[in-house]
Amino acid sequence: MNEEGRINGNLNLSRAIGDLFYKRNDRLPPKEQAITAFPDVTVNPVTPKTDFIVAGCDGIWESHNN
Repeated sequence: MNEEGRINGNLNLSRAIGDLFYKRNDRLPPKEQAITAFPDVTVNPVTPKTDFIVAGCDGIWESHNN
């Protein structure tokens, strides 16, 4: 269950590579476990009309919103 960016209220998703406790569902492939190290990726072309690019991670947005 995802609660305010955390799994079961206590796991920050930036730790997705470890924490094997959350990856024990034998019925699901790795990409569909409660947490996963597979990123969501969006590709957008950079053109002369591109004004800026913002790159960040969940930790940046968490500290910015607090």
